[in-house]
Amino acid sequence: MAMGRPEFLTILTALALCGLPKGASLAWAAAPDPSGQAFVQRLGSQTPLGTAFTDQTGAPTTLGAAMAGRPTVLQLGYFACPALCGLSRDGTLAALAGSGLQPGTDYRFVFVAIDPAETPAAAAALASD
Repeated sequence: MAMGRPEFLTILTALALCGLPKGASLAWAAAPDPSGQAFVQRLGSQTPLGTAFTDQTGAPTTLGAAMAGRPTVLQLGYFACPALCGLSRDGTLAALAGSGLQPGTDYRFVFVAIDPAETPAAAAALASD
């Protein structure tokens, strides 16, 4: 992974993170049936560093490898989002750029796509912008 630029990852288990029931589809018009779903807050918990992802080159990686032993800003969202995802991501990157910290040296920025249809190619295109 290249140092000094944000690392964009697509998650292998996006449906598990979204909590969608099997067979449900993502759509703006109709929300999935929430029955049987629950949000469990786990304050103080950590995401396991061995959590598997696919990076922007299509290679398998882990959260720990993406973090590279540095403080990390982890942001979840969509690469192709018609609403606020891009604004949130760009605002986070702008704030980090204004912090005086050096990306890849002082911290890592890891963006995890939560849409299983988004591809490593989409991540690579966004990372090159």
